Amino acid sequence: RIRALLGAGGMGEVYLAEDERLQRPVAMKVLTSGDRTALPEARAASALNHPNVAHIYDVGELDDIVFIAMEYVEGVTLETRLVSGPLPIHEAIDIAAQLADALVDAHAKGIIHRDLKPENIVINQRGQAKILDFGLAKMLLDETISAEAPNVIRGTVPYMSPEQTRAKALDHRSDIFSFGVILYEMIAGARPFDGPDVLHTLRNIAELPARDIDRADVPDVLRKIIAKCLEKNRDDRYETPAQLVADLHALRDKPKRRNWIAITAIAIVIVAAIMMVSRRENKPKAKPRVVKITAASGLEDEPALSPDGQSIAYTSDERGNLDIFVRRVAGGEPTRLLDDDADDAQPAWSPDGTRIAFVSARNRGGRLSIVLGQALGNFVNAQGGDLFVVPARGGNAVKLIDNAFYPAWSPDAKWIVFQSPRGGRWDIWKIAASGGAPLQLTSDRDFDYQPSWSPDGKSIVYGSGMPAPYVLKIIPANGGAARAITDGKDGVLLRPIFAADSRSILYSSTRGGSLNLWRLALKEKSTPEQLTLGEGDDVCPSIGADGKRIAYATARQTADLWSIDVAGGKSEQLTFDTGDEEFPHRSVQGVLVFASDRSGKEALWLRDPNGTMRMLIARPAAGQPRWSPDGKRLAYRAYIDGKTSLVIRDAGGEERVIAKMAESPSWSPDGKWIAYTSWERQTQAQIHVASADGAPQPRQLTKLPLTTSYPTWSPDGRQVVFQATRDDGARHLWIVDVATGRVRALTSGASEDSHPQWSPMNPDRILFVRNHKNLMSVSVATGEVRAMTSFAEPNMILDYPSWSMDGTRVDFSIARKRGDLYMLEEQ
Repeated sequence: RIRALLGAGGMGEVYLAEDERLQRPVAMKVLTSGDRTALPEARAASALNHPNVAHIYDVGELDDIVFIAMEYVEGVTLETRLVSGPLPIHEAIDIAAQLADALVDAHAKGIIHRDLKPENIVINQRGQAKILDFGLAKMLLDETISAEAPNVIRGTVPYMSPEQTRAKALDHRSDIFSFGVILYEMIAGARPFDGPDVLHTLRNIAELPARDIDRADVPDVLRKIIAKCLEKNRDDRYETPAQLVADLHALRDKPKRRNWIAITAIAIVIVAAIMMVSRRENKPKAKPRVVKITAASGLEDEPALSPDGQSIAYTSDERGNLDIFVRRVAGGEPTRLLDDDADDAQPAWSPDGTRIAFVSARNRGGRLSIVLGQALGNFVNAQGGDLFVVPARGGNAVKLIDNAFYPAWSPDAKWIVFQSPRGGRWDIWKIAASGGAPLQLTSDRDFDYQPSWSPDGKSIVYGSGMPAPYVLKIIPANGGAARAITDGKDGVLLRPIFAADSRSILYSSTRGGSLNLWRLALKEKSTPEQLTLGEGDDVCPSIGADGKRIAYATARQTADLWSIDVAGGKSEQLTFDTGDEEFPHRSVQGVLVFASDRSGKEALWLRDPNGTMRMLIARPAAGQPRWSPDGKRLAYRAYIDGKTSLVIRDAGGEERVIAKMAESPSWSPDGKWIAYTSWERQTQAQIHVASADGAPQPRQLTKLPLTTSYPTWSPDGRQVVFQATRDDGARHLWIVDVATGRVRALTSGASEDSHPQWSPMNPDRILFVRNHKNLMSVSVATGEVRAMTSFAEPNMILDYPSWSMDGTRVDFSIARKRGDLYMLEEQ
């Protein structure tokens, strides 16, 4: 079953498809010419079974269609990885060794690739490289190379061997030359033979030596390996890829040379260390043991170990909503803590193990939802809930305070600390466990979240940022000045807790690329230590009283792009599990711009009408892109010079910052103005309007005692719709008159209404998201609300919708979350 077009090239089109018999995704290549000459070699290539080669599952014909079904490899192409420049030496050598090892296996079976290039190499999140399209490039031999038809071989010429340029018979040494070009590009950041056009590049490959690599840290041995691969005469290259692999492995495993002074200094240090510890028993530290606690098909999340370490409370969606379950760590059947169809989550044990604090949506429509305006994804469910306490054995839950999230008990059980948007900002608060008025601990402009108490009861650690970079902060438990303890290099940062001895902090961070558990010692100039290296997102650490066992959740989630035809109501998924894809917006020319981390970094990407994608801009916190009405300029948010800023990029690539401490830009219909959210010199974010050309000065459009954000213009440019957050955290839609500043509420009630988008063609309809579950529209004149979608999944987050310029389609994102619980046991 065909799911989506992944790309198109000289050989044909590639689709993401589903093998419905084996229930697995496959990449389906359809040869547009119906050429059957590649099929015998593709069938031979299907015999390859190597971890660095994408497997071919099936080859066949149906009427005039020639197809090849192969392994669908998730990750980024090496071509995309090289957009940002050369690779670190060790990474390039590691990738090269994997590729060369794949060539050994293929060439031993008599299979030549003939079209090795970065576009045909995919690298997954674990750093594993896979070569695509083995046995499918024979058509290169039959192409005619000419100045009149350069498009026939575009994208392949720079990686051809000299014998390919002369249309000579090929053997495995042609692949070795192409491999050398790729290795050169990984090191130098450019190709060795590129010319101003195809013919010059072909001549350079056939006649000229490779350009010198201008990089000081390249070992001489590596330069010699590259030079040997790029010999013009194939007899002078490596005779077999096995020899190449041996040289690469020797280079990778070779220790760095040190001069005798450094060796002497190291020896002195070693001798001194031996003398200092000579009377101590010197046992090697055993590696931590990882044990899987749950294995259900849905979501198990937010583990909390009981004070005695014998039980664990956690959140699960097995009944269709979020529930809290309790079970013995050693095993056994879990017990559902509460009998309610509303979402119950975020359990926290009291110090004596008799009570559990938790957050419930039972009085707010039944569903918890994520926080807007943050890069924390759907890891922070902090809308639509209140704080309750229930006996650990079950019973009646007692509401402690409304609009409160992520509770944590003080060691003496007298207080509970939590995060809350009361007052219009996200701050840290605490309340007596027996009830009463809450006390505010933080009052800055940052988003302060997920607090936890120190074992001695003197301090509270929490995450903070607006919206990035996020840092860990510690504040005295009775209030006072907060201090940052991390360097802002963590990216997403979640669920900090103190270790049992109060000497370190455990938390989740994307410092290493994906979300993993880290430990930071509370001493000067300490560097965080990575504890896990999972394929999913390792979050929500909970540490046992002995300090040796850490429970955590490994979640897997991706936000993909979707599109819906407004008239027919048919939804279509556009991207599939390649990373987080958000903030789509379609230009008048039909080009979709969106934010994605598919390359391993935050960036804006373009998807043209035929599905081809390319990176446009790579910047920290790049997101919220919006095309101008003519499709020639782009406004977007990025993190620049320490501040979240709005940038306008023109057709020539020139950029300028139009506002700082700002986000969520929206163009006026005539393209002259930008409405946006600003919190510069504001206690609560408000809507501002600035000229797209830079003058006059921006003016404040709203002055509500509420946090306002996500503006979009009416089709006539006279009004702006936006979302406003009440003191209780609920968001609803409001409209402001641009000329007078008069405002009025458009929606109300218990639901969460957010991300409004005024229809560009119908002045009476405004699109919005309800409870982050479904798309809705509301009549400006009557307030009538209609449903546009009917999704019902409990762990699905729908976000960031936008209209196409002609009003016929709506693009949006959907994120799904699954996960299991694990225990890290330090020996």
